[in-house]
Amino acid sequence: MYFFYLPCKAKISEFPKSQMIMNANSQVIKILILEDNEIDKKIIYSTIEHSELNCATLIVDTKKGFVDALNGFKPDVVLSDYVLPDFDGKQALALHLQFLPDTPFIFVTGQLSEETTIELLKLGAWDYIMKDHIKRLPVSIKNVLDLHIERKANKEKEQRIGESEKRYKSLSELTFEGILIHKNGVVKDCNLSYCRMYGYQREELLETNFIEKLIHPDSQQAVIDNISKGETSQYEAKGVRKDGSVFPVEQEGKAIIYNGELVRVVAIRDITSRKEALAEIKLSEEKFQKISNAAKDAIVLIDNHGNVSFWNMAATDLFQYSKEEIFGKNFHNIIAPQKYHEAHGKGFEQFLINGEGPAVGKILELEALRKDGVEIPVELSLSSINIHGKWNAVGIIRDISIRKKAEAEMLAAQQYAREMSIMKSNFLSTMSHELRTPLNGILGFSEILLESLENPEYRNWAQTIYKSSERILNTFNLIIDLAVLDANKVTVNKKPENILEIIQEVFDSYESEAKEKGLYLKQDINLIEANAEIDLVLLTQALNNLLNNAIKYTEKGGITISLNKLMVNGVDCFELIVSDTGIGIPADKSSLIYLAFRQVSEGYNRSFEGMGLGLYITKKYIDLLDGFIDMESEVGTGTKFILYFPLKGKDKVTNLNKNRPLIPPVKSPPENGIFSILYVEDDASHRQFVKLFLKGMYDLLCVENAAKALEAATSKQFDIILMDINLGTGMNGLDVVEKLREMPEYKATPIVAVTANALISQKNEYLAKGCSHYIAKPFRKQKLIDFISNILEGY
Repeated sequence: MYFFYLPCKAKISEFPKSQMIMNANSQVIKILILEDNEIDKKIIYSTIEHSELNCATLIVDTKKGFVDALNGFKPDVVLSDYVLPDFDGKQALALHLQFLPDTPFIFVTGQLSEETTIELLKLGAWDYIMKDHIKRLPVSIKNVLDLHIERKANKEKEQRIGESEKRYKSLSELTFEGILIHKNGVVKDCNLSYCRMYGYQREELLETNFIEKLIHPDSQQAVIDNISKGETSQYEAKGVRKDGSVFPVEQEGKAIIYNGELVRVVAIRDITSRKEALAEIKLSEEKFQKISNAAKDAIVLIDNHGNVSFWNMAATDLFQYSKEEIFGKNFHNIIAPQKYHEAHGKGFEQFLINGEGPAVGKILELEALRKDGVEIPVELSLSSINIHGKWNAVGIIRDISIRKKAEAEMLAAQQYAREMSIMKSNFLSTMSHELRTPLNGILGFSEILLESLENPEYRNWAQTIYKSSERILNTFNLIIDLAVLDANKVTVNKKPENILEIIQEVFDSYESEAKEKGLYLKQDINLIEANAEIDLVLLTQALNNLLNNAIKYTEKGGITISLNKLMVNGVDCFELIVSDTGIGIPADKSSLIYLAFRQVSEGYNRSFEGMGLGLYITKKYIDLLDGFIDMESEVGTGTKFILYFPLKGKDKVTNLNKNRPLIPPVKSPPENGIFSILYVEDDASHRQFVKLFLKGMYDLLCVENAAKALEAATSKQFDIILMDINLGTGMNGLDVVEKLREMPEYKATPIVAVTANALISQKNEYLAKGCSHYIAKPFRKQKLIDFISNILEGY
């Protein structure tokens, strides 16, 4: 198999002669392919390549390339698409017949109507192959080549007969028609085509009565009448072949003197193909009429004068004009609104020349006029066809009023959804702030009361206030997390993190709670380092939920956190395990634990508090981390939750990595031994209980607004700044952070966002805009103390 690709501007002469001229003894078939679609080129070439054909293939895609190839390449077979960029298949066939009239020509196309197919075959095409039946191509090529050889051989044979037998010269020149010479029905002579037509040898027909032998009884009287009257006009009859088959013939006779006798010369043509073609045409017309009338879309044919020449039932339904009302009328003058008339006039002039125009071959959305004057939106698909050398336009028109209405409604719905999403986000943000702010005060002062009150009954009341507020906070946190997850508002920001630091931070935050309940909380980790590309927030929250559940459902014993590195299904992973000695989970309840609002203990008699959201949210977070969660449990013995997540995440660059300042660890306290802290908070109660929380531990200055914060920061160097975000009117906390980061002395100072805005997206925003740490309101005294201590120790 040889393959050449001829570029649009290339010439045959540009290819090496060794490639273009094949050895005659190799019997290579030269195939010329006219195709403009790159994918179809490959499919056609691949189909030929994998066949048994030994051929050299040349592909062209322009009119000039095609003409050059016909003259230079001189193919044995031509394969042509019908729809081409600068001319069509009919023009290609005409060029082919001009330069290589005897070479087989096959159409390989994806769109060809029955009417066009018949027309092309009549014009000289040898065969056609639809692209969705491309596998037939090698067989078609072989068939046309065999037919070409047969025709060539027959032609040569007839020429030899003509040269050797001058007696039959006049007959042999009429090879394609049967020629019969008879006297009163008795055959005196006939040509080869006549013999082939009826299936006899010439000797079998001589001196026999052709009427009795070759004409069907139904037609014998008509033949006799024609002979007796000396008619010379054409007429049809039924012929009978030697095998008994009946076929239609067209006959035309004339009396002449032949060898001194008055005889009749008759020209006979087998019109089977014509009859079949006419039948197919008639059937095709009937099919087209039925299909067009059954079509939901309007189908309109416009002639070269712009007048309607075809109009289906759907067109009547759409435009309210009957066929009788619209036939012969100018389509655009009636149907097109005035605003389109000028553009149509210019485009129609071009269309009449070459069948092309700005609207041809496109799908357009525009407006049309009904008979009642109403303007409706329609979709128009316009194509061109050549009828008797004149360009006609076929338009398929669809009413898109319902679709346009639906699109408008959908756009309105999308806008409404966007507005609701914004409202929901604003609501969540507002609710988070408005609930966390008073809860911070309740938790803060109840904890102060617990430390200050000596009356046991009063302390018990303060403890109840604290525990109830803490329960509200936990429930609220879970609801906010659930709302954010369900709204798909969680953004996963993976970056290199030390897993050991994350575990230690969560461990420290739950250590005192475990001690209060009399439980041990320990780590069983032997890894020296544990680095992974992970979203710190999501992993921390997942671990928080697991530890919270473990402490809640464990009455004696304790909880162990362990971390291992392993490979799961070919992926390097961390295995983070939280195991407890709690109540355990029954096997028949294990399918419920990851469902929202479901618990092992449910109903009025449930044994434990909570809404059943912790594990549901945890699983969602682990899914977002491209990991999975597993569970092992035994009732009365305990439960083990195992988190698997990959060491390496997808490559993502975020503002968080670029803008977050690197905070070096504080290795030693100031000269006076006391670290200084600036707390910026507009809520007086918060400032008061934070003072009580940190009393005697740090040099703490509390200010209530941005102006005082900046004034304090310029007058004194602080080791840590606690920054509330919402500071009332004027500058907010982020504005202050921006100003502080511009000061050289505060480039690397830890600045903590202390806020009731606790959504993950809000936290990421604060960290991206200059804050180095984050703590959500409300917070317990010990959590704040540990948090500040960890920062100062280099965490």
